[in-house]
Order: sequence, then structure tokens, then C-alpha cells
Amino acid sequence: MAQLDIGSSFADFAIEGVLGRGGMGSVYLVRHPRLPRQLALKLLNQEVCADPEMRRRFEQEASVVARMEHPGIVGIYDRGIHDEQLWIAMQYIHGTDAARLSPDQLSIERVLRILTGCAAALDYAHSRAVLHRDIKPANILLAAPVTGLEERPVLTDFGIARVLGATSQLTATGTFTATLAFAAPEQLAGSEVDHRTDQYSLACTLFTLLAHRTPFDAEHPAQVIAGHLSMPAPPLTRFRPDLPPALDQVLARGMAKQREQRFGSCVEFAAAVQDALQRRTSAETARTAETVVAQGYPTASQQAKAAQHFTAPPTAIGAGSPMVAQTPAAAMPSMQTPPGSPPAVAVPAGAIPSTAFPGTRYPTAPPRKASGRRALFIGLGSVVMVPVLAVAVMFCAALYDSKYPSWNSDEQRIAAAFPKLVPGKPKQPGWHDTTCDSHEKAVIYCVSANTDFSLTLAYFDTPEAADQHIHAPSTHEQLRTEIHPDVSAPMKLIFTDPSDQYSVICTGFSMDSDRNRFTVEIEQYETPSNDDQKLSLWKSMPLGK
Repeated sequence: MAQLDIGSSFADFAIEGVLGRGGMGSVYLVRHPRLPRQLALKLLNQEVCADPEMRRRFEQEASVVARMEHPGIVGIYDRGIHDEQLWIAMQYIHGTDAARLSPDQLSIERVLRILTGCAAALDYAHSRAVLHRDIKPANILLAAPVTGLEERPVLTDFGIARVLGATSQLTATGTFTATLAFAAPEQLAGSEVDHRTDQYSLACTLFTLLAHRTPFDAEHPAQVIAGHLSMPAPPLTRFRPDLPPALDQVLARGMAKQREQRFGSCVEFAAAVQDALQRRTSAETARTAETVVAQGYPTASQQAKAAQHFTAPPTAIGAGSPMVAQTPAAAMPSMQTPPGSPPAVAVPAGAIPSTAFPGTRYPTAPPRKASGRRALFIGLGSVVMVPVLAVAVMFCAALYDSKYPSWNSDEQRIAAAFPKLVPGKPKQPGWHDTTCDSHEKAVIYCVSANTDFSLTLAYFDTPEAADQHIHAPSTHEQLRTEIHPDVSAPMKLIFTDPSDQYSVICTGFSMDSDRNRFTVEIEQYETPSNDDQKLSLWKSMPLGK
């Protein structure tokens, strides 16, 4: 991708500076062509622009993210294609990012402020069925304080990880886009993800800001993967003995291997961190995490032995891939154990390091000793087999899913509620020969063959959440009620203002007791239309069961 010179123009934006360059593209400081405003203009790499599927995903995801309005999320103002180059115009945040802060700049109060701000932004996004998937310090911008306002954390790159991870070509080659140092086990294993996946990454980010190193810091990516998949969260107090031990318990729960053992929301996790820092740990949090912490954290030599059996980095890393961030060792220098910190607790021979379920304890009576060489083989075998089996399971699951894909439980609800719009399985034809595929945990995207329109079908946890999505004031004009030929109950219907690029018809089913947790949106590209035309298109949709 050619670099833009300061003083030149691109898509009518005046280039004023370079804000950063990375594996995905470059970000420029630009001047709006008609308003006295500075914006951040991201240009994506040619690998993204040249792939039609990638371009389609990018445009869809940008539309979804643009509908979110939150002070902790970078706003998206516009997107398009210029000279075969995909671009997106975003809110410019004057300040820095959390990855650039030195240890002396990260006071406890500042870290807690960053955590609580990010947690609130993530919960807001999750309430709208949007995941970030790549939470890390570099994606947390810190808006400089202004008169009357203190420093404010703002999350950027929402949805971009989803776009890159969802394309069939990249999935086929195994490219993994989320930064390994902050990736949740279910991301690495190719399993289903949800809002607690972002919470795991947020917990890793908190650990990094406080310890000044990543949780599973290692030179080889295989060691990092083994840590996330099979090793318990390291006690933060080993690197920061000045912090309360209760914080180890909270982090252990936030970084639990099983999503069900984590906190219910990011805000709940942040509140538990604040309580721990104030030395007010709740009994429930302690009970949930005490067995995880009690197992101890494997030493560096044990991690190295486990990684020796990964003969090469998994294909998910993709050496040289432009979408993969630096390896943790290159991105974050390792810190030696501070003097006076407690020594590492070795895992007993024969024990398997794993995340215990709440209430599970190791037996108080020690196991029978195995003599000499046998004990050595048992210990080494335990450390080696866990990551090897995990990778084998991950490979088999990915192979099966790629050959026989299926909807998850929430997507099955969508398919059952709208059988004339959505096929029984992903990547099969839907209404008007659209191609339907997973988007998020409870969202299905269906795109027409010539990409002139797309459908977004979503399932929400409650009818109130679905109704709130319909009433998004920043996106939709006045609500109206219409009767559809296929549905007996009246439905809430909103037409967005037609633009020069697309228009959206948003449908809610709040008066239908069987489908009041669903919404259906049809988005038309490059075809502005009046309300009568859009209403005719809406009535032609087969919304009946």
C-alpha cells in the first residue's frame, strides 16, 4: 500500500499527519473536507482490499459499529472505497494509547480508571450483540484531559477483528487475528465466543498494565498458547507484592479457562477489582477462585518443556501474516521477579495444571510417591500431554466444523423463527439466493449474490433488549407500526434516512409473543429509495414461519 504524503489529499480528506502504522494498515490525521474538524482516517492493507469477501465483511461491520454511540468507543463517521482502497473515517482522539505508558505513568488509580471505562464500553457493545475480540493496551486510546474533564479511555478497532476472522479464505489458512498475548482459550481453540471472551482479554490487559508484562510471557508463541489453554492465571502479587492477594483471586476468575466460571459482565469484573484493591474481597469471589490460585503457577522451565512438543507454531499464527501483531516477547519486554517476591510454586509430579471448578480442592493427603525415574516420567508426561491433547482437540474440532458447519444454539433459534429467510445450516442459500453465515453469537448475516442488499437477523436475551435496539435514536427515524402480509400481529418498523450509499429497514416483533426477542434488518447498498419503495420491499420479505 502506497503511503500518503502530508499535504496530499485522499477521498477529499486533507492529510495532516501519520498517527500510526500496523499489520492491518495505516492511520492518518486528516482534515474534514467541509467541516472544521480533524478525523482519524484508517486505510486498510491491499490484502484486505483485494479480497471481495473481505470488502463485503468490512462494509457490513463498519455499518454495525457505526450505530453504536458511547463515550468509551471511537465513533465511526464514514467509510468507502477510493482508488480501490478501503478507508474508514473515525473520531480523532487526542492523546496516546495504554501500550505506550511507562510503569511510572501507571498508578493504581489510573489503571483502575482505564479498567472501569473500558468495562462500561464493552458491556454497552455486548448489549447490542457486538464483540470486540481484540482487547489489548494498544487498542485503548486515552483522551487527554481537558478543562472540566479528566482523562478518558476510549476503545478502538471495534469489529475489525471480527471482519478479518470471518472471511473464508483467511479461516482456511488458519490465520488468527487477535493478539496471542491477550487471546481467550476459546478463541485459540476455535470454539464459540461470547461477551466473556472480551472479559478474559480485559483481565489479561489489566494484568499487563499492573505487572508490566503479559500473563504468559514467553519467547515462543507456542508457549503463550499453552499458557492460555492449560495453565492457571499467574498470581499478580508475584510481580507486584505491594498489591493485595485478593486481586489474584479476582484475576483468576476473570481469566478462568471456562467461560462459565468468569464474571457475568465486564462491569462486574471491574467492580470486583476495585473491591480487591480496597482489600474488600467478597466471600463468593474468594470461593470461586481460591482453588485456581492454590494450584500455583508453573515455572518458566515447566512452560519451556511443554512448548518443546510444539514442533512448529500452529498454522493459526501465520508467520509473516500482516494481520498478526508482534509476539509478546517483542511487544512487551519481560520483567524479572522483584526482590522479596514469593518463589514460584512447582506443580506436584503427576498433577495436571488446570482450572478447577468452584468448590473443588486437591486432597489434603499427598498421593503415593513414585520412585525415581517413574516419578520424573509421570511429571513430564503430565506437563506435556495437556497442551498436546488440547491442540489435537482444537485441530479435530476445527476440521470437523469446517466440513460440517452448523448454527449455534442462538442462531438455531433465529433459523427456526425465520425458516423462509435463513437456511438450516451456515453457508447455504437463503431468501433471494443470499449466502447466510454467522456474524456474532446471536446474529446471522445473509448477503445477496451481487451484494446489493444484506439481511441482519438478531436474537436478544430479553424482549426489552430487542426493543431497545429498534429504538436506537442515533440511527433510526421516527417509529411506525405496519402490518405484514405474513404476520398477523402488527410490527414495529423503522426506515432510516436514505443516504448516498445505503438505507436500512429495521423490524421488531414486540407484539408477537413467539418472536419478541428477534429483529430483522434489510440494508440496501447504493440504492437510495423513498419510504413507499422500501415498504414494498419489506412486504415482499417472507417473514412467516
